[in-house]
Amino acid sequence: MLLRRINIRMIGVVVALLLTAACAGGPPTLSESAKDLAVEEIMRFPEILGAAVGQDGIKLTLAVVVPFGSEESAAKAAGDDFVRIVKSFGPEPAPGEEIGTGDFDYSVTVVYPDKTVVIKGSKVSSSPHIIWPQVIHPQNLPQVFVVPGAPLSAFLPNLPT
Repeated sequence: MLLRRINIRMIGVVVALLLTAACAGGPPTLSESAKDLAVEEIMRFPEILGAAVGQDGIKLTLAVVVPFGSEESAAKAAGDDFVRIVKSFGPEPAPGEEIGTGDFDYSVTVVYPDKTVVIKGSKVSSSPHIIWPQVIHPQNLPQVFVVPGAPLSAFLPNLPT
């Protein structure tokens, strides 16, 4: 009889633990109202023409539209501001001087009104800031000279000779 009570209690404890884990589990989510509030807030900035937030699991995709001719530094600032705003309205800790770590991975794209990408950045949950890869503008690309008759296959292996 004592053994049966222990087994029943053990089963009860296991069931309680499983239910607790099931209720507490799952990836964090950014509510639709938080997304709407973040977009509404960033749209108050005079230099922002449009914005959107998407979510796929823990990955948040942010898009910001800036006016034609906006400098790269202004585009980065717009992206940074948008991440800070999203963090403020979501379940993550509010940003301080740095954006800070959190629950989500961010992909930030800043574009002109014609959807030309100005700059893209990303922030993983464990990083306190956005990584903005260096953009190579067409005018800064190295010049390539081709010697007539020289085989390009050595430089471009997928080209037929």
